[in-house]
Formats: sequence, C-alpha cells, structure tokens
Amino acid sequence: MKKQLLAGAFVLASFLTAQAQVLESENFNNLNVGDLGTDTTGQTPGQGNYYTLVLNDGDSSDFQVVANGKGGTNGLQITGASVAQGTTQETDNARYLWKNGLADAWAARTSGNDIISAEFDLYASVTAGTANVQRIELYNDTYSNILGGFVYYPATGELRGIATYTGSQGSGNYTFTLKDGGLILNADTWYRLAIVYAPSTGAVAWASNDIIVQDDQGNDVELFSGVTSTNNVGLEPAELDIIAFAGAANTVAASVVYDNFSVKAIATPDEVLGVKENVSLANLSVYPNPANDVVNVSVDALVSNVAIVDLNGRTVKTVKFDGVSTATVNVSDLASGVYMATITSDKGTTTKKIVKN
Repeated sequence: MKKQLLAGAFVLASFLTAQAQVLESENFNNLNVGDLGTDTTGQTPGQGNYYTLVLNDGDSSDFQVVANGKGGTNGLQITGASVAQGTTQETDNARYLWKNGLADAWAARTSGNDIISAEFDLYASVTAGTANVQRIELYNDTYSNILGGFVYYPATGELRGIATYTGSQGSGNYTFTLKDGGLILNADTWYRLAIVYAPSTGAVAWASNDIIVQDDQGNDVELFSGVTSTNNVGLEPAELDIIAFAGAANTVAASVVYDNFSVKAIATPDEVLGVKENVSLANLSVYPNPANDVVNVSVDALVSNVAIVDLNGRTVKTVKFDGVSTATVNVSDLASGVYMATITSDKGTTTKKIVKN
C-alpha cells in the first residue's frame, strides 16, 4: 500500500504521432448504487475492482456509488472522518481508494506514448467547518514519491497541485497554488481536471479546460500549470489513489463526488482534456523555422492572434493582429527551445511547432 511544482519545461524527446491509449477508465454507471465494497482492509476489491482501506474510525459506507454523478449518472462519493487526524498512519483516520494494474498497463503502452495523464471530474462541494482534505495522487511503484496530484479543501473550495519536490524547505511533498491568491472553485460545480506527468523529465502539470486563469501577459487562458521535479526523474507511474484525510482538530465530515476517470498514455501534452480540434488553414507557412529573431506566419486567412506556448503549457508570448495575411512575431526574447504557436484567424485555429535557436 502507501501512503503519503511551473519552473521547468515538458521537454519531450520528439513529437510523436502515437495514438493516445486508455490504461484505466471508470464512469461508475455499470456499478450498483450503494457501498462500493465490503472490505476496508485493502485486501479484497469491491465493485469496479477498487480497493478501499480505512485503518481507524470508518467503514465501507465512506465509499459510495451515488446516483448524483456528472449529468445525473452514477459517480463515486468519498466521505472523510468526523474526528481529528491522529499522529500515525494507523490513527490518521484517513480513507484510501485505489485500483491495481496501472503499472502493468503502463509498461505495455504503445511506443512513443511516454506521458501519462489522469483525468477525472470533481464536484466542488463546500462543507463549512470541516478540516477534511481530499487528495488525488499518482504514485511510483514503491509509493515513495507523489509524481503529481491535486489537493481539494472542502472547507473553502480551494484546489492546489501536489508533487514530491525539492524546494526551500528541502525535499518532500509540496502543494502548489494554481492561481495568484489561491484557486477557489465555484461551489456546487463540476470541473474536469487532469494530472500530466512525464517520467523522462520529472515534469508534472495540472490542467483544466473548465478553469480560466491569467497568463504572464494578463490574457485569459485555460489552466495548464506545473513544475519539474528532479526528485521524480525516471520514476514510472504505478498507481492512482484518492485519499480523504481527516485534518487536524477536525469535527465535521465532508463528502466529495468524483466521476469519469480516464488514465491514458499519450505522446504530447496537447492530447490532454480533448484539446480543441485545430483546422487546417490553407497555404499556411511558418518561417524561418528554426528561428533566431522573428517568426513569420503567412496564410490564406486573416490572422488575429498568435500565441506561443512553451512545452510546460505556459503562454510566453501573445501578439494580436488586425486581420493580416502575414504576421511577424518577434521571438528574440525567448529562450532556446521548442514551442507551440497557436494561430487564430477568421477561418479557424491551428497549432504549429516552432524551434527557437
């Protein structure tokens, strides 16, 4: 069992065209409403082959298949403790849920699909007065490191990222704010979230096309933020867990509902969360590429915007145009590396890879 971020880039060896491959998925619609299982010792799986563990102050009713999942379908509800967290794992009053088999599925993935994404829906319910904390975490095979995950605080609706990392306080499990001032989700709202992890670099990102934040230029963009963890370089994903921690001085239990889990092996971060489909713009040319100082975009359309995104998912430059067929973007201030340029025009949007010398 177990238990227990953007500075670097999602550097990939190459942009491969391997098709994303589903390693695990569950929408709970074929499971019976009620207790997920009967064994909370982590030894015998319940419905959907999920294992559950409660070491103290809890039972199987804390893991429920419920009829109020996303869109009125079935979902998974996990309820934390109504008592305070203890000082050891045996007395921490936490609830753990996981499924076996991810390590083998990852090992058998299609060549080139060397990034893992774990996507799911979370219902942002808020419970006043609780100290419960719910975490969704991707582990390596020894459970020594959190490769990436989310932390949700039901008392406030705040969402953070989490990963094993070396920071100002040394090496350990760090949480990361996803927005200046903290990312507070709207109460009683469904959010589609994704954890993205690249073992080759230790890069982890947190993404959501339901959450709009501002980039460094003040533009509204969908959440895609993360860090590179030197602690996690080379560590392969082995298990995805949901954990409900009681919290210190807690007296109120909180329930959180999840739905539509999908764990995939993918080739590029662009495949996360069903990225909006690009269109093929006629006679599109992006040159010079590689570039030193400027990149020109020429196309049979009227260009209104060019956004350049690094492989960590951060928008590093946005240039607006007043409907031009040839747009020039100064890239002299960008660091050498690979970027994705998203070109928006009156005939649609497309994305092209560019290399800055």
